[in-house]
Amino acid sequence: EAVGFLIKRVGADKLALMLGTPLSVNGNPAEYGNGNERVKARNEAVKRIAEKHGLPVNNLYDVVFGKADIRANDGYHYNEDGYELLADKCSDFAVSKL
Repeated sequence: EAVGFLIKRVGADKLALMLGTPLSVNGNPAEYGNGNERVKARNEAVKRIAEKHGLPVNNLYDVVFGKADIRANDGYHYNEDGYELLADKCSDFAVSKL
């Protein structure tokens, strides 16, 4: 398991896991498509792994879910406001772990 390898290599106190962000429908950032079910399943797996190893989780999924105004129209990417929100969440999370 990759996480176990990383814990042995650098220590659990230096690791955190991150949940993936939702996928919207191409051309309609307010609607979530079938690909989002895959993201949610992977996020559940990440939560189980984090719990197993006692690792913190940065939940970026909930940060951006339901916020169509910060999404690009391609279903994957964000606009400037979206990336700023994600960057703020990531930096806040990192600082909280120092």
